[in-house]
Amino acid sequence: MDFNNMNAGMPNFPTMNGEVQTRVEEPSNKGKILIADDTPVMQTILKSALPDFETEAVSNGDEAVEKCKEKEFDGVLLDIMMPGSDGFTLLDYVKNNNVFLPITVISGDDSATTVQRVFDEYKSLAYIDYVNKPINRETVHSKAARMQQITHNHRLQNQVNNNPQPVYQQPSNVVNFSDYQAEEEQSYQRVA
Repeated sequence: MDFNNMNAGMPNFPTMNGEVQTRVEEPSNKGKILIADDTPVMQTILKSALPDFETEAVSNGDEAVEKCKEKEFDGVLLDIMMPGSDGFTLLDYVKNNNVFLPITVISGDDSATTVQRVFDEYKSLAYIDYVNKPINRETVHSKAARMQQITHNHRLQNQVNNNPQPVYQQPSNVVNFSDYQAEEEQSYQRVA
């Protein structure tokens, strides 16, 4: 019997003294990855490669932009060639709105012009990478973990920048050597 998951799916449970206590879910530390690919089979393959990540999938660039406006993600696995609005729709949104969002392009389009366009036009993004399909599970997981780490580091840096530590102030009962030295210099000048 799995005692850790005994109450899974149950909003309330009785305590030893018969009181009913509400079960509190702990926040998840899983990384959040958005998958933007128009092929349901590819969405399933990418999700299955990321069992320790929370994933959401969308089918085009406009849907990806809307999801990114609604939620924070640690990164995006992005197909470029999608019907309707393609992957460049999300790339343009992130670039033009200065959004911090690591992106790994996973595309079957390995033409030099597409790859060059991604790296030339979007090099200012937080993180941009390009991987050709087909792709193996280990690479998918590695890219997702890398994006999660970059986002985590960015959030930590923002916390430090937004909550600077107080500047050290010398306690008032401590003799300040520079004050003592100034007094000594003044007394020498009076004597001389």
